Amino acid sequence: MEAHCSGGAGSSAVATSETNGIGLSIPRVVKFAYRDFRAADDKWSAVCTKCHKTLSDKSGVTTSFTKHLRRMHGDLYKEYQDSVDRASSIRGQSTLNSFVINDSGTTYGHGSLRQKAITSSLVTNLIVSCGLPVSIVDHPAFCKFLTELDPKYKPPVRQTVTQSILPQLLQAQKTKLMSLLELCTDVSLTADIWTDRRMHSFLGVSVHTFVNGIAESYLLAFQSFTGSHTGQRIAHSLESIITESGLQHKIRCIVTDNASNMKKALSLVFEVDDTAVTTDGETDDPTIWEDDTITDLTLEPDIERIPCFAHSLQLVVRDGLSSLSVVRPLLAKCCKLSNLIHQSALFRSIYEEVIGKIIPSTNETRWNSTYQQLKTTSELDQAKLNDLLRENGHGNLVMTSKELANLRDIVHILEPFSEATDIVQSDKTVTISCVAPILLSLNRHTESCLTATSSMNAFVRSLQNSLRDRFATLFAQLGINFHLHCANSLSFGSDLYLMAPALDPAYAFNWLEDHPGSAEDKEAQRFKITGLLYTELGKLANHQSLRPATHLPALKKDHTCVENASPPAKRRCSLFGHYRNTSTPAAEMVEVTPQRQMAEYLQDINSPGSQMTIERAACSPKFGHLQPLFQRILCTPATSAPVERIFSQSGIIMRPHRARMSDTLLETLVFLKCNFKLNG
Repeated sequence: MEAHCSGGAGSSAVATSETNGIGLSIPRVVKFAYRDFRAADDKWSAVCTKCHKTLSDKSGVTTSFTKHLRRMHGDLYKEYQDSVDRASSIRGQSTLNSFVINDSGTTYGHGSLRQKAITSSLVTNLIVSCGLPVSIVDHPAFCKFLTELDPKYKPPVRQTVTQSILPQLLQAQKTKLMSLLELCTDVSLTADIWTDRRMHSFLGVSVHTFVNGIAESYLLAFQSFTGSHTGQRIAHSLESIITESGLQHKIRCIVTDNASNMKKALSLVFEVDDTAVTTDGETDDPTIWEDDTITDLTLEPDIERIPCFAHSLQLVVRDGLSSLSVVRPLLAKCCKLSNLIHQSALFRSIYEEVIGKIIPSTNETRWNSTYQQLKTTSELDQAKLNDLLRENGHGNLVMTSKELANLRDIVHILEPFSEATDIVQSDKTVTISCVAPILLSLNRHTESCLTATSSMNAFVRSLQNSLRDRFATLFAQLGINFHLHCANSLSFGSDLYLMAPALDPAYAFNWLEDHPGSAEDKEAQRFKITGLLYTELGKLANHQSLRPATHLPALKKDHTCVENASPPAKRRCSLFGHYRNTSTPAAEMVEVTPQRQMAEYLQDINSPGSQMTIERAACSPKFGHLQPLFQRILCTPATSAPVERIFSQSGIIMRPHRARMSDTLLETLVFLKCNFKLNG
């Protein structure tokens, strides 16, 4: 298709809005000195009015027209330039020469909202969230990509991003976090130390809340930690972080692994006496037990140190696996087969073609990786696998039928331990409430395995003894005494482990069904835990007096009905008849107290077929007096997995080709990345 329009030297140089027959704008220079303008496909052409020469160029380009005037008709070109300058000065615009010298008119200004929005999105989404290197803003290919997206946008240089934009984002995010924590009455912390590939150490501290029925985790601090990892130095760093965050009177618990330097640090900061517990040799520095004091830090007196449950459970499994001397060759075969797949390119290509499913490698710090390796191996097509091994000269890795049977028994025994580890490391739900139910369930599982198997009895017995030994304090809290030596007992004696599952509708008092004691023992535990909840509720209600103890047995009887899985008995009118026959005003008869709400809540979640969830309960006005109790009891995670997830993100950011990154930049990027949800 072709368009045609005539023009001449007398045409106005500023009439650029005039178009040809199909709406195509006629270039200014063409209107000034050319005629017979034509546009066809991706080209346009015109005839010079001075020499009658036909010139053409790509659509949207006037270089050949302007260049012809300048070279062949200098006087006419000068007139054209003067007309352009006059027209621009009339409209208050820059002249053509100014566009050549200064291109500010072709890019967004520094104050442009569009410029700021794109820059903010680039830094927040690409550099922080996607983990792209800061230097990408200077890469020619990336700059070209941005130009093609928006020619007017000019990205900031690397120095601007590092020294200005990221620090501003960091300060804004810290302000948001502090504002959020101000609304919380109780929080818990997890703390640990991580060392990167350059052997630079960092102290990570995460903060955990339970607000409106949602358990949330945030990164409170991630800072460089130089020097020896002594308990004293860790304590000083924790003191500084807590003081700067203003959490001195809000901390309920702090969760760490069982390393002795962490335990020493907390004994200094929180005055927790935890030094008598064994540490399995996890001592970073021999000076960590040197006496020292932390001053000028006022904390709540009932702060507790909570050991990482996942780490402690891993010690139990490690004890059990170390006792498998009879089937140790079997475990070695599984490990060698996995290494062969991951280290030999030739064997892997054949393996993937015949078998397909890859056997995962193991990680010393995560026992679940060992379980996954054994489980995957047991699920393979053994006939195909054995043929493949023999054909490729690895007949020594072929399993006998007895070894395969033992392998499947081990996987069956360890499966609940793996499930428990996954549950307590969840980052979306309350986890402190599942510790006691898991222990009772695992104890019952080991008992059933002892009666069902014979070849693995030594392994099961070792798991059971280690479980009862390391968690002896919690079993004692539940009134269970296994009469063991308890040489490796860990600090799981907190009342928190009893109150949390009773408050969580996912468990209520149903978990006590796995209690090995008699019906009277279970009833005593219900009564004990209910009393603990009332006591804690009383502390939160400005230390008001609790109802007389005679009211607790009535609640206990309601729970007995739950145990028998029958509908609750209808109360006799005479039992509370004095409330109805009294002259007390009606307003006092329906008075809503924290204790009354607690009784209604426990009865609700323990009723057969209850649909109550912790999210609904924590947001319900019906249980408004219990909200502070929910926050205090359920804000604590069961493990230090949240801070370990932060270290995983740190390792992703500190990739090998970014080893020259400064500690300050790494701290900033990790904080922004791990608290990215605050941007929403």
